[in-house]
Amino acid sequence: MSRKFKIGGSSKSLKDLWKEKVAAAAASNTSATYGEWGNVSSLATASDDDYKNYKFKINKKGEMEPIVSGTEGVDDITFSASKSNLRRIADLERNVSILANRISTIDAEADISDSDAFDNWITEDTAFTQDVTLGRSSTSSWWGGSTTATRVDVDGHLYINNGVTFGSTAIEELQDKIGAMFSGSETGITATYNDGGNNVTFSVTSAPKWSTSRTLSLTGDVSGSVSWDGSANASLSVSVANDSHTHAFANITGKPTTLAGYGITDSLASGSHTHAFADLTSKPTTLAGYGITDSYTSTQANAAITTAINNLVDGAPAALNTLNELAAAIGDNASYAASITTALAGKVATNSAQALRATDALTVSNDTITIHKGDGTSESVSISDANTDTLQSIAATNTDATYYPSFVSSTSGAQVGYVDTNMTYNPSTNTLTTTNFAGTATYAKYADLAERYAADAPYTEGTVVVFGGEAEVTASTSFAQRSVAGVVSLRPAVAMNSEAGNNETHPYIALQGRVPVKVTGTVKKGDILVASDVAGTATAWTNDDADPRMTAYVGIAIADAVDGFVEVKVGK
Repeated sequence: MSRKFKIGGSSKSLKDLWKEKVAAAAASNTSATYGEWGNVSSLATASDDDYKNYKFKINKKGEMEPIVSGTEGVDDITFSASKSNLRRIADLERNVSILANRISTIDAEADISDSDAFDNWITEDTAFTQDVTLGRSSTSSWWGGSTTATRVDVDGHLYINNGVTFGSTAIEELQDKIGAMFSGSETGITATYNDGGNNVTFSVTSAPKWSTSRTLSLTGDVSGSVSWDGSANASLSVSVANDSHTHAFANITGKPTTLAGYGITDSLASGSHTHAFADLTSKPTTLAGYGITDSYTSTQANAAITTAINNLVDGAPAALNTLNELAAAIGDNASYAASITTALAGKVATNSAQALRATDALTVSNDTITIHKGDGTSESVSISDANTDTLQSIAATNTDATYYPSFVSSTSGAQVGYVDTNMTYNPSTNTLTTTNFAGTATYAKYADLAERYAADAPYTEGTVVVFGGEAEVTASTSFAQRSVAGVVSLRPAVAMNSEAGNNETHPYIALQGRVPVKVTGTVKKGDILVASDVAGTATAWTNDDADPRMTAYVGIAIADAVDGFVEVKVGK
């Protein structure tokens, strides 16, 4: 029978609680999704006995909930649905230990005056990591605005880190306290708290004087100073130095408008004297106003100047339509004409005997070379085929060095000599080296018989290939793989099917002879080689009781090697 616990104020078993939540989930009740209940898979369709698959814990609201996906904490009060007495005792011991640790800071016997008025005292530092409600009554919620809520007394330092939210009553109390501090009058300043508007009005009735007096001094053409502390107005006496500055007559204000105003007494009466032109008023401002007809107006003068400049430029390009640009074009050389004349005097005339004619100045006909001059004359020189002059000496040499044989493109006529960097000759060894040789050879530098095969990818020298892949051959991939075609060779002694392609698409595959082969592992001289598990490499055949299949045979090692290249006699 399932144990019963006091859950949510009533006594019920874990099974009863489980059935209650299953029913709530089936009815889409939000109580079935609170906390870890919302993480239970398919709760709405769970069976009555599925609760046995879970452990349960007391959550922060004091309610029982299942432990889902590792949500059990080290200090959680947990219960198991197991019927095992040992399991139940283990749960009990663990929960008692956690509870004892949680109440270790609560001491009802603390020696504090009138402790009977309190239920419990916390006598040690306590840190709250979640929301804490203080002063909550047993009948109503503190934050709901209840007037019956109890209060919280703090006797000591209260540290609040992340801000405080005040209710309307607390705000009104703070405003009244602060407003009372401002109501009153300072020297020259009156502060009044307005309770209805929750603001403070300041009125400055008078300004106090400065704590330290200040002195204002004038310098330059004027002098004077005054000291004052701001408590009252101050007067400043200013003196202007004699002859310290001058004034233009036009800048003088309050000028008299009559001769008498200036104190002039020796002037002539009106109509009995002459006037200077400068003293005339309402003077004309144009030539026509004065009746002058033999002079240009400014508009006419500008038009005449523009016409003269345009006639001078006469459509010259923009880069050469100013005197400065023209000077720059001749290198700012004031003697440019003389310099050009001097330079031309040293030139040869095109029609002189010292100049060549403009076209076909030099012609060659058989053994004759002709030079044609500017004055119509010519001079010729002939070179005989029977010339016996030695142009280059020929000597024998057996120097150990590389020489390049020369050749021509025809057996007759004048020819140009050529060399091929891929064909060399060493006199000390009598060795002629070239890429391909057509003819009858008495011996070969390399030692394998190879044929071109189409490959599914470019392969390097020494790669073991088998018949297969997307083309004719591909790299080997497994131990003792059958269908071995041979080994990639770059310099075969005998190259067959040479026109099939190039080394990228149709590499030479050594069928017989001696070639370098890539190997994996340790190889001894005389070992039979087969394909290895490493792509494109060979390895030693280690079965002493039997030889490999003929189609898996790569060749026989001619030397020892470890993970690298070894000379191999390929073929069967």
